[in-house]
Amino acid sequence: MDPEADPSLSQVPPAEPSSESVHFAETGSPPQPEPYRGLRWIFFGSGGLRAGWSVATFVVLLILFGAAIGALFSKLHLLGGKGDLSPKAGFFGELIGFLSMLGAAGIVALIERRRILDYNLTGPRRFSRFAGGFAAGLVAISALVGALDFGGWLRFGPIASPISSSEPPPE
Repeated sequence: MDPEADPSLSQVPPAEPSSESVHFAETGSPPQPEPYRGLRWIFFGSGGLRAGWSVATFVVLLILFGAAIGALFSKLHLLGGKGDLSPKAGFFGELIGFLSMLGAAGIVALIERRRILDYNLTGPRRFSRFAGGFAAGLVAISALVGALDFGGWLRFGPIASPISSSEPPPE
């Protein structure tokens, strides 16, 4: 068809290349859609729950689990009274922290769609990491006890009897 014979064809401007076709011509790949910028991106990134929210969620859950398990153990009379330093009270006191940490890590792992073992508990050198952590903890506790003894805040031996106010202090 001749454009002079049909006047409607001559009025159509030449088509300009769209931005998508220019992008495809320059990069060789179709353009990526705009990322969704709703509220979800504040909490979740390409790798799942963002790290700051993971830590915040873990801390809040740790506190909540600690309070709940502590109240349960107290209600079951598994914890001693104030100032009770018995092995039973020590064991259940430490068990509160362990169960709280395990519960909080489990829930964060579910949110992130991971296993608890994914949090640096697997790998080729598990025993060497455990032994290194054990040695570092032993050195740290030993240094603390040594510093307390050196400063006079820790005494090894029998417990001194309390001094009554009517007796003069020993010289």
